[in-house]
Amino acid sequence: MSDRILSAFEKAMERFESRVKNLPAGHSVKLQYLPVGRNLAARYLHERDFNLYEALSNYTDPTARKYVLEGVEKSLLDNLTLPEDEEGEQRNTRVIYALYQVKEDKPALDQVVKELHHLLNHYRHTRDNAVESLKNSLIQRYRQINRGKLNQLPYAEQQRIHQEINLHFRKEKANLLQRLATQINPELERLKEVIKDIR
Repeated sequence: MSDRILSAFEKAMERFESRVKNLPAGHSVKLQYLPVGRNLAARYLHERDFNLYEALSNYTDPTARKYVLEGVEKSLLDNLTLPEDEEGEQRNTRVIYALYQVKEDKPALDQVVKELHHLLNHYRHTRDNAVESLKNSLIQRYRQINRGKLNQLPYAEQQRIHQEINLHFRKEKANLLQRLATQINPELERLKEVIKDIR
């Protein structure tokens, strides 16, 4: 049985090797260096001390560098999202900073980054106001329902009710953020496409 598995593996490797040989010359280089760029971007986003500029300087061959930069850019843009918290905002800041290391046309990138900052600030402001409004609405409903009756219940029952309220708040907040993201994500995706087109 292991001979069958080995021979199937060998056949698969033969098919793979024949396909790689039949690829255009630049395509195999692309397959080799795109993942390198993606890995560099991932390291940059996860390791605070990682110097992306220095790592990119190791790729001097123009063809290899082109695909490394393409991989870095793709990974960075994939990580540019609507932030849900401070960590997401910090990640977006790092992504934007790294894009300046990858792109040559800084003035064009400046224009798009201004739009991007405006969009993200609008999202943050709208998100915060909507969450605060939701919280106040739920507190008001909670107070109307209870009218002092909660304190008369046993402590365990009070805790259960508080947990239900918190769960309800989290669900409502998730739904609210999803609706907001649905409205704003198309514009974010448009800006990402504009960034891709910048040299």
